[in-house]
Amino acid sequence: MIETVLAAVVALAVGGGAGYVLRKNVAEGKLATAEEKAGRMIKEAEEAIEAKKKESLMEAKEEIHR
Repeated sequence: MIETVLAAVVALAVGGGAGYVLRKNVAEGKLATAEEKAGRMIKEAEEAIEAKKKESLMEAKEEIHR
């Protein structure tokens, strides 16, 4: 009887620890993926802003030369 209870407690502890580690690893992976995606989005937005800035500058120069 005591062996069964002890085995159940040990199994619960091992399972809980394994579940914690697994959940932590999954969460860290999702966080890293989200950070990479956010970085790409920021870079793309900065590139789009720079392109729009150059386009606007060219249009302004053309307008001045007319």
